[in-house]
Amino acid sequence: MPSPLIDASQAAWLQGPVSILIATADAGGLPALGVGLGVRVSADLRRITVFALDTVNRQILDDVRAGRGIAVAFTHSGSTRAIQLKAPRAVIAALEPGDPARLDAHAASLAREWEGQGQTPGFAHAYLVRAPGTVVAIELVPEAAFEQSPGPSAGIALGGRP
Repeated sequence: MPSPLIDASQAAWLQGPVSILIATADAGGLPALGVGLGVRVSADLRRITVFALDTVNRQILDDVRAGRGIAVAFTHSGSTRAIQLKAPRAVIAALEPGDPARLDAHAASLAREWEGQGQTPGFAHAYLVRAPGTVVAIELVPEAAFEQSPGPSAGIALGGRP
């Protein structure tokens, strides 16, 4: 079994105050873009679960159910550091008991980060609103990971794989 594409420090960073964008494409190649509400990284660093609200991410969920590829970008706005993960497919997974608290913690940490950059206190919470709708877990096993931060390292593969 190949090594994970991310290491423990990158996994911790993904679970910090970052914005999360999810992208898929339908059968005709029409892209869909959605907002992730948080992330869970498995202990073995191989499975990444992003959370999304079903009501505003219908096309993404349809693409996932159809077995299409997925890309998830994580960006820290204060530093513009970004990491992108790609998988040829993802699955809708069950929420785990600690996930609601995980989402609350993500929203709070992102709010603190953005407030430090001059945003109003409620901006991140409004951006990461979880109603109306149901939070859905999208699990992927990345087969490609890239540094996406601006600068000379942009596009460099992580984990020693192209």
